[in-house]
Amino acid sequence: MSDAHSRLSRQEILAYLACYSLYLVLIVLALLGFVVWRGTIVALLATFMERSYAGRLIYIVGMLGLGIALFVLVMSAEPYMRHGVERHQLLRRFTRMAVPIVVVLVVGLLARLLAL
Repeated sequence: MSDAHSRLSRQEILAYLACYSLYLVLIVLALLGFVVWRGTIVALLATFMERSYAGRLIYIVGMLGLGIALFVLVMSAEPYMRHGVERHQLLRRFTRMAVPIVVVLVVGLLARLLAL
């Protein structure tokens, strides 16, 4: 192939830069959601259960499930958003990935407020 076909245009470079910037925002949201839900699970366990092995098990299973779910979501977001650049659907695809994380984050904050 010639160099003209293998080089990306300036607009395409900016689109991919926007894609990976939004992907970074998703990663930060996922990490924030993990931290919020960690505190929420601890607060809920402290409110409704005494210290016991069952409480530890609930905490471990909750953290493991949340971690795996957020990891899968973030890892699937990269190719999904990257292909969205090619189809000019980047913002729509970012919104589809970010809204569930934000909803989970808000629910975690509300649950923590109710537990305290």
